[in-house]
Amino acid sequence: MKTIITTSLFALLGSSIFINAFAASTEELEGVIVSAIRSETSQVSTPSSISIITRQQIETSGASNLVEVLRNQGAVQISDFYGDGRRSLVSIRGFGANAGANTLVLVDGRRLNNPDLAPPPLNTIPLEDIERIEIIQGSAGTLFGDQAVGGVINIITRAPEKLAVRLKATAATHNNDDYFISASKRFDNGLFFRLSASDRSGDNYRQNNDYDEENVFSRAGFEHNTGKVFIEHQNFDEDINLPGGLFAADFRRNRRLAQFPNDFSETRTDSSRLVLQQALSDYWQLEAEVTQRDNDIDGVLTDTVFTQSREVKEVTPRLIGSFPNRYGEVLVTFGADYTSSNYDLTSQFFFGPANTRNHQEQSAVYVQIVAPVSERITLTAGARSADVRNELVDSFSFPVETIIQDDATALELGASFQITNDWRLYARWDENFRFAKVDEYTFTATPEPIRTQRGDSYELGAEWQGNDSRFKALLYQLDLDNEIDFDPTVAFGGNRNLEKTRRSGLIVEASKTYQNKLTLAAQYSYTDAEFSAGINSGNDIPLVAENTAHISASYQVNRAWSVFAEAQYIDDRIIAGDYRNEFDELNGYTVINMNARYRYKSITAQFKINNVTDKKYSDYAAVGFNPANNFNRETALYAAPERTYALTLEYAFNEP
Repeated sequence: MKTIITTSLFALLGSSIFINAFAASTEELEGVIVSAIRSETSQVSTPSSISIITRQQIETSGASNLVEVLRNQGAVQISDFYGDGRRSLVSIRGFGANAGANTLVLVDGRRLNNPDLAPPPLNTIPLEDIERIEIIQGSAGTLFGDQAVGGVINIITRAPEKLAVRLKATAATHNNDDYFISASKRFDNGLFFRLSASDRSGDNYRQNNDYDEENVFSRAGFEHNTGKVFIEHQNFDEDINLPGGLFAADFRRNRRLAQFPNDFSETRTDSSRLVLQQALSDYWQLEAEVTQRDNDIDGVLTDTVFTQSREVKEVTPRLIGSFPNRYGEVLVTFGADYTSSNYDLTSQFFFGPANTRNHQEQSAVYVQIVAPVSERITLTAGARSADVRNELVDSFSFPVETIIQDDATALELGASFQITNDWRLYARWDENFRFAKVDEYTFTATPEPIRTQRGDSYELGAEWQGNDSRFKALLYQLDLDNEIDFDPTVAFGGNRNLEKTRRSGLIVEASKTYQNKLTLAAQYSYTDAEFSAGINSGNDIPLVAENTAHISASYQVNRAWSVFAEAQYIDDRIIAGDYRNEFDELNGYTVINMNARYRYKSITAQFKINNVTDKKYSDYAAVGFNPANNFNRETALYAAPERTYALTLEYAFNEP
C-alpha cells in the first residue's frame, strides 16, 4: 500500500528587535544580534524585525524540543507529523507542504536545509545546547539568498564561559526518556571548549513510531585580543519507525494505528564547522566559516527499500566595515556564499533498483549597507547575485547526465524611523528566490522543466517598547512567481511551478511584566494565502491557517518556584495538496500546556503537562491515493498525541 504525500519599499524595523513572551530585560536588547547583518555585533539600526527567544524563555516554558519552542511564536505555523518534533514543517509567511524549502534554518549560520525536499532536521539540535533563537519574520533573500523566502530561523548555540557542568534526565509519557550531559570551560589564556551528549528514546504515541537517537557535540577554540578561531563537530544517530498517514476508515477505527508497520529510517549524520573571526583594522573585520555535513540514511518508506546520502559543503566569508558619520555608524557588509552538495538516492522497486544522483554548486556574492541619514532615520540597501549548476542523473527523467543551471538576483531597500524613544516605524522591500531541489527536477507533474521561484516581499510595521511592556504590529505582502510545490491533482502527482500566489497578513504581539513576577503575553497572526492567477485563482493555499493565536502567562512565585501556562490556537486548514479546495478541511484546535518549575541551588525539578484538556486532533493531513479504494484520492491524517506528562530532574554547576 502506498500513500503519495510529499513531504525593500519597506525595511524590517529599524533596530527592531522585539522580544515576546517572557521577554528579558531591556539590557538584553542591547546584546549581540547575529542575524541582523550576518555577524556578531551589538544591536544596530538594520531595518529587520527579529524576534528573540531567550534561554530563559526556553527553560521557563518547559519545552522538550525545538518545535515546541517555535510553536510559541505568533508568526510561525507548525505542522508536526508525530507530535514529537522529529518530522515537522515550520512555516513563516503562509507556506504549506513546501514550507521546508521556503524557510531557511541555520545553526550558528550553518544551513540545515537539504538539497532535496526533506525538511531541515530540527531534532538534531538539543534545547540544552541553545543560547537563543533569532527569527527574521519575512523575506531575507538579499542577505541569506536561496530559500530565505518566508523567513529565517537562526539557532545560536551556547558559548563556553566559566567552568560549567549540566546533568539532566527526563521521563515522559509513552516511555519517552531523555538524558543529557554537558561540560564547558574558558581558560585565562584564551582557550575554550564545550562538550555535550544526549541519548533519547521512546515509543511515541502511535504504533510503529518508536525511536532511539544519540547526539554528541564538541567545540574547541582560542580567543585573543583581535578575534577568535574555533572548530566544532557533531555526530547524530537516529533510528525511528515511521507509521505514515491514516485514511479516514482506519483513522476512525484507531487513530494510533500505523499505515505502514514496516517503515523505518536509520540516519547517521556528521557535521563539522571551522570559524574565523579577525579584526583587520579599526574599521574592518573578517568573518568566515567552512562547514561540511554528511548524511547517510537507510530505510523503508511506503514499503519501498531505499538508501540515501547527502554531502553538503559551505564556504561563507564576509568583510564587515564600520565607519562613523555624524549620525552614528555606517555598516557595510561584503560577502560570498559557496555551497557544494552531492545527493544520491537508490530505491528498490519490483523491477530492480532506481537511482538518482545530483551534484549541485551554488555561488553568490552580496553587499548590504546600513546608513543613518539623520538622528532618527536609517536606510538600508542591498543586492545579491547568485547562480546554480546541477549535474543530474536519474533512472526515469534524466538517464543521461544533464546539466541544469540558472541564476537569480535579489535587491533590498528599507528604512526605519525612530519617531520617539519608545516608538519605531519601519518599511521594507526585499526580493527573494528559491532554486529547485533535486527531486523537484526528477519527479514532475508536467513536461515543462521546473523554473526558479522568484518573489517580492513588502512589509510595514510599528513597534513600541517601554520598561516592562512591548507591542508590535506588522503588515506584509508576499508575491511569488513560479512557486514550486507538489501537485497531486495531475495523474499520480508531481512537482511543478504553480500559478502566481499571494500571501498577505497581519501580526500583532504584546507583552507586559508586573513587578518582575508576572509576565503576560499575547500574539495573533492573520494570513491570507491564495492563488492569484490560473485555474485555482482565488483558492486558498493548502495547509495555511488564516488565524493563529498564542497567549501565555509566567509567574515567579518565589525564588524557588515558577509556573507557566499557555494556550495555542490554530484555525482550520486546507489539507496539503488540495489546490481545488474540494476536500474537508483539517480541523483547527486549541491546546493548553502547563509547566511547574522548582529550583534549589544547583538542583532543578520540573513537571510539564502538554494538551491539558486531552484533545484529540491532527496537526497534519494531506491528499493521498488509497490503494484500498482503487487508488482514489482521499485524506490521509496524522494523529497528534493526547495528554502527555514529563518529569525532569537537572543538576547545573555554574550554569545560569
